[in-house]
Amino acid sequence: MQVVQSTQPFVGNLVNPMSLLKGVAAGGPLVIASATGSTLTTADGRQLLDGMAGLINVNVGYGRSELAHVAAASMEELAFGTLFFGRATPPALALAGDLAALAPGEINQFFFTNSGSEANDSAYKFARLFHWLRGEPDRVKIIGRERNYHGMTMGGTAATWDKEFHVGIGPLQPGFLHVPQPTADWQADLAILGARILAEGPETIAAFVAEPISMPAGSPMPAPEYWPEVRRLLDRHGILWIADEVVTGFGRTGRMFAVEHWGADPDMLLMSKGVTSGYLPLGAVGLSDRIHEVFRESDRPMLHGFTTGGHPVSCAVARENLRIIHDENLVERSRKLGEYFRAGLERLSATREVYGAVRSLGLIVSIDLNPPEAFAAAGGTDFPALIPGEALGRGGVLRAYDGCVSFAPPLVITESEIDQLISTLDASVAAVLDRVGR
Repeated sequence: MQVVQSTQPFVGNLVNPMSLLKGVAAGGPLVIASATGSTLTTADGRQLLDGMAGLINVNVGYGRSELAHVAAASMEELAFGTLFFGRATPPALALAGDLAALAPGEINQFFFTNSGSEANDSAYKFARLFHWLRGEPDRVKIIGRERNYHGMTMGGTAATWDKEFHVGIGPLQPGFLHVPQPTADWQADLAILGARILAEGPETIAAFVAEPISMPAGSPMPAPEYWPEVRRLLDRHGILWIADEVVTGFGRTGRMFAVEHWGADPDMLLMSKGVTSGYLPLGAVGLSDRIHEVFRESDRPMLHGFTTGGHPVSCAVARENLRIIHDENLVERSRKLGEYFRAGLERLSATREVYGAVRSLGLIVSIDLNPPEAFAAAGGTDFPALIPGEALGRGGVLRAYDGCVSFAPPLVITESEIDQLISTLDASVAAVLDRVGR
């Protein structure tokens, strides 16, 4: 049989709705050959300052030889170990202990996955099983929030409100509902959520899933009262709270987990990305003691799991990654550098009318961009979306979300590199304005 190879073989994701530069596929992919710290080096030798920490996951930065050495040593000792059939591995058991010590509230049990998407899907199943085992089989609905992102599995896609993720793949999983993102008026936000719960019937709702801060929604910052009051509302109706900390966990917001800012402990805590800083795939669902107790006492366990979930090498790397975060004080570093980044963007915001509000919590930082009238007259439809492409040509990686430009760099970024990202943003904005004669 003759095999004919394409001269342009396909590499990468089939669909890339998060592309940094629209139309990048037409010119071929941007090939990253190496990286260190916060700097990427392309195959043709260009250097790019990564303002997005990969996919908001390379928390400890690139080129950490410690992680590579741990991975190699772990692989030589145990190349694979399953968590099925009552088995375990030392790295998985030790990592569960580490996470229990770090997680808020009574999150002490962990189900390991390969990704945040799998963690989301697993959590929805766990929520339904929890209520079913307690004699409430009608509690199957999951309430999420508009413009959140919960992954690429079918359940995660259904929980993700953005309809762009739904095109051509329906029908979606039934039973997923959505309410708006938080605003400055937490009482109105709470009233909307409460009304939706009553309209659906509390006895039909299994859980509320939300990112503590949602970057796809432009990083809206909830009022201090929002999360504690949401927690109390859910408790009154017997609804579980699933905190999706896949993006916000492991120091990103200046706390180990974002929910710690408000003292509102979830029933399930979803994690991935920063748990290994992207060096190997790993995710987890953290379960509260009360949920685990119901599962433990049941003689009807869920048939659910992943072949490489909790892979021993990934768990070993995660433990070393957590050591680096602790020893280098990266959680506090994220808090301080976030304040520095915010101050720089606020100074920038005063220089041009196109700049709007700045929002930040740790090293999640966003600035609104307001299209000038001249841009609208020239037929522009999404002013912020033009900025990442310009920035890429100037040596900076950033992302546009819902009318704003956002940054989430590695937690090891320096103040001078933050200054460079801000300068790159301004130069890119100036270039786009020049297109319409401003």
